Order: sequence, then C-alpha cells, then structure tokens
Amino acid sequence: MDEAYFRDPRNWLYRERALDSLQAPMGYSQAHIRDRVAQVDAMVRQVEEQIKGLERNIALLHEVVKSHLWVLPETSTMAFQNLAAGKEKAEALHERLVGVRAGFLALPTEEALTPKITQLRREAREADALRAVEAKKLKNAEEAEKKERQRRSGF
Repeated sequence: MDEAYFRDPRNWLYRERALDSLQAPMGYSQAHIRDRVAQVDAMVRQVEEQIKGLERNIALLHEVVKSHLWVLPETSTMAFQNLAAGKEKAEALHERLVGVRAGFLALPTEEALTPKITQLRREAREADALRAVEAKKLKNAEEAEKKERQRRSGF
C-alpha cells in the first residue's frame, strides 16, 4: 500500500470516547524509601571522601611546588587544572546526589495514599456501574427498535 493512504485521515477508523485515566498514584513503603536513602547516603559519603582527597592532593601539590626549587610553578599548572576539574565534577555529583536523596524523601508513602487510592477505586467502581447501566439502556433501546422494525415488516 501507498504511504499516502495511511497518512490520509479519511482512511482512519476511530471512535472518539472519553476514557478514564489508567494511572493511579503509587505509594512506596517506608522501608523502600529508607533503603533508597541509605544507598544514596553511602554514595554521598564516597563522593565527600573523594572531594576531601582531591583537596588534600591540591594542597600537597602546592607544598611540593613551593618547597622544591627545581619544580617550576608553570610545570604544575596542568596538574592543578586536572585536580580542580576533578574536584568540580565531584562537587557537581555531590549536589546531584543531595537532590536525589531529597527526591526519595519526597516520595509519597503507602500510608499517605491509602485514603486517596480507596476513594479513586470507589469512584472507578461507580463509573463502571454507570457505564454498565448506560450500556444496558442502549442495548434495550436497540432491541426495542429491532423488534419494532420486525413488527412493521411482518417478520
């Protein structure tokens, strides 16, 4: 078939209907949140140690350059730049991890969502019941119309 056929809206078969959302709020257990926060805390500590180590190395490099006559400050520029770049990346990672930790702490808990989920389920059952009643009315009307046509046609 030609691609133009599929792109032409006149060839599309669809019915417009209002559909309820299939998404529902999800709550997380306190244990899940606590465990994720603990994992992030462990990573935060590792990054903090990395930052401290880089700071120590920068300070040590300054001392080595100052205390040795044969080491010119210009020759250590690249080492300083690399250490500073590493520290900057580690600090950015630290900032991201702090945000991740805050995100986990902000997750909705099961306990907080239980009333809302119960209400949403009740509303969904009520909506299903209303749709079933409407479908039955429509079916009855169609059957009545069919019988009326049969009666008129003599069958």
